[in-house]
Amino acid sequence: MTDDFKALIAKAATGASLTREEAARGFDRMMSGEATPSQMGALLMALRVRGETVEEITAELQLGEQLRRLVGELAHGERQMVEIGIVLVQRPWLVLLDEPAAGMTGNEVERLVGVIRHINQTASVIVVDHDMEFVRMLGSLVTVFHQGAILLEGPADSVLDDPAVREVYVGNRAA
Repeated sequence: MTDDFKALIAKAATGASLTREEAARGFDRMMSGEATPSQMGALLMALRVRGETVEEITAELQLGEQLRRLVGELAHGERQMVEIGIVLVQRPWLVLLDEPAAGMTGNEVERLVGVIRHINQTASVIVVDHDMEFVRMLGSLVTVFHQGAILLEGPADSVLDDPAVREVYVGNRAA
């Protein structure tokens, strides 16, 4: 851990507010594997992010056991949840997720689906993904784009079974 990062954590632990630039440096260090989620929690609390507590997000994402480990030591799915937690503590009104289930195990994907549904109770969520099974699991409205325009929009099952969608994304092999 660098001296600069240690100083940021020490400042955060005193309850002092961090600048956005300091917080951004802290986020970068954490995601490079240099900090524990608990240390990141201290940074988030120092930002006083809209009253949301790190403990609430930690419980919601079931990250309690990972709090004392370096992010670099976490499994891919656990790291994804930490990243989602960083977003959620800011109480966004819109969450964009790009292939959030990539590299996750079946159990992690099921947990992620629940987390996304929970997020969607208080924020709009846009998920970009090519894993059609994951898209079906979300059970939400699906929009298929082709060459920059909306090809079709509707419930997952009807969109994914549509011949035009299958032709564009699977080609003649869909027959």
